[in-house]
Amino acid sequence: MKPPVWPALALLAALGCHRAPRVPDAPTAWVTDQAGILAPTTVQVLDTQLKDYQDKTGHQVIVWTDRALPKGMSIEAFGLLAFNEWGIGREGHDDGVALFVFADPRLLRIQVGYGLERKLSDAECARIIGEVIVPRMARGEPDAAIVEGVAAILGAIEAP
Repeated sequence: MKPPVWPALALLAALGCHRAPRVPDAPTAWVTDQAGILAPTTVQVLDTQLKDYQDKTGHQVIVWTDRALPKGMSIEAFGLLAFNEWGIGREGHDDGVALFVFADPRLLRIQVGYGLERKLSDAECARIIGEVIVPRMARGEPDAAIVEGVAAILGAIEAP
């Protein structure tokens, strides 16, 4: 069962939003590079890796990059709404993960389904972002940042 969307909508209402911003349509691939920050070969390799991972484990992991958040939306609200609207992970297992990357301003979020929170806690997600992804992004290496970030996410899920 997917978590209800109402907490995110309540958050937006509390922030004074009269009309909730919309998230883009659901991606059709495991890696969607709307921001154009990744090399096409990186997108292809990661997309194949994440498809194979889903086929093997059932866990759905996606990467979404974009230039900017929808106007008036925080990355937390975007992550929750997109995750729920897109139905990431298997129904009944809630075992999806989404890595969201926004180029302007530079914002990152790992959104985790309840079924994987024991493996990918908020602290672990913060560690992956802070120690793996951000340093490589700061060096101007977005391909390495995302590839190594995805590897760290998969490693955390598969850790005993």
